Amino acid sequence: MESHSDSTSRVTAVIFHQRNANDRNSLAGFLHAHEGDNVEFHTADGVRHCARMFRLSSCFGRGLLLFPSCAARLSKHDEITPEP
Repeated sequence: MESHSDSTSRVTAVIFHQRNANDRNSLAGFLHAHEGDNVEFHTADGVRHCARMFRLSSCFGRGLLLFPSCAARLSKHDEITPEP
């Protein structure tokens, strides 16, 4: 959905949600089970990256990834797959 990088803190924040409506419940369960955990995600090119994942409780079905800006560059429509 959104990706923002801060050059001063060298951190990227990504807000994400499920790609398909059918995946909404499984993503919600994943977010609840792994709130605040270190996770890995991979980008469309298959490269794995480490991040910290949070559930955005004010936005149903939304997650937040935080990771070093030098690790990956994501755009608005990029697809990621988080893994515990």
